[in-house]
Amino acid sequence: MLSNIRHLYDYCTKKSVTVDSLKVPINSEETSAFSAVPAHWNGRTIIFTHGLGNDKFYPFTETFMDMLDNSYGIFSIDLNGHGTENTHFLSYPEILSTIPSAIDFVGERYKINADNIVLFGHSMGGALCLYESEKHSCAGIITVSTPFKIPDSINNFYESTSIFKTCVARQLKYYNLYDLVPAAYNFKRNIFPCRVNMSGKTYIEVATEILHQVDVLSKIKKPQIPYLQVHGKMDGIISFKQAEQIAEAYGGSKKFICLESGTHFSTLFEKKTRLGIRDWLENLFKQ
Repeated sequence: MLSNIRHLYDYCTKKSVTVDSLKVPINSEETSAFSAVPAHWNGRTIIFTHGLGNDKFYPFTETFMDMLDNSYGIFSIDLNGHGTENTHFLSYPEILSTIPSAIDFVGERYKINADNIVLFGHSMGGALCLYESEKHSCAGIITVSTPFKIPDSINNFYESTSIFKTCVARQLKYYNLYDLVPAAYNFKRNIFPCRVNMSGKTYIEVATEILHQVDVLSKIKKPQIPYLQVHGKMDGIISFKQAEQIAEAYGGSKKFICLESGTHFSTLFEKKTRLGIRDWLENLFKQ
């Protein structure tokens, strides 16, 4: 992953992109964020939220460059209990403050309103974005490989064969072997914190409780925000059936991009996804 981050910073230098590493206050704690603004910024910013066990860079570095190429600003934030500088623990309801805090921070720092902000979430991060769908806090929501619950197969046996094969394929193609080390049980705590403040519970168990409390399906019946949903039929972590249920439940303006061979991670990197996101954003801001 470090090589991809270096590639991102090299890209930003070459393209005269203004890059910042920021501290974002959330209630009485703080988290870190990555910000990038292109030289010919269009005044609009994409706020990225990652999934479980990842951070503000993974798995978004290629997507960042796509967005910057199209003149969008980038703001990516570490969720509660993630990243090396986050002072939070992973917990509910504290995690619900992350995205509203990011929206407020971006609005104030870059002097833009909600009509110029889009939320972009991968996996668990997408579920938290959907929590905002009944508010008027942004112009649009994009989710990739997003669940409304953690499957029992992951609760009972996180490193199942299908998940492991997906991770191996993803790492060999896009990142390095470091990320194959499971983050689910605080294995990487000393070098990549995954902090759980519920005694005796695993990372995945806490995440399951968060999704249960968030109750995504009930939050998207009367949404106020246009929605782009992307999911792969070969997702071995979050089933395509979950994606169909979210699509059916979403009561507002929506578009669904399906990738026949997309897995939980590879879906984000596919050309169809990247072009689909670009076109959807272009149409969103024409309205």
